[in-house]
Amino acid sequence: MKVPKEKIQIAGRDIKILYDRKRCRQEMYNGVCFPDSSEIILDENLEIEKKNVVFLHEVLHHINSILDKGETDVDKEEYIKPFSELLYQVIKQII
Repeated sequence: MKVPKEKIQIAGRDIKILYDRKRCRQEMYNGVCFPDSSEIILDENLEIEKKNVVFLHEVLHHINSILDKGETDVDKEEYIKPFSELLYQVIKQII
């Protein structure tokens, strides 16, 4: 799997991919998503496997936002974290 360097499109929207370890540490996460500004910020120092999972995790948050599923059980960390890990396991097998 290859995490895009600059952007990804979700539902026709350009989502900027930024790499900023300091910002992630301020937020106390390995990655964060900001649906209102169409940004995903990742810690650039993560190992590749971890970066891939974190990227998928933040993409799932964006998808939930687009589907207007924020603040439901589907958008909670307890759901998104294992879902992104399992999704990555599947993706690795098919690409």
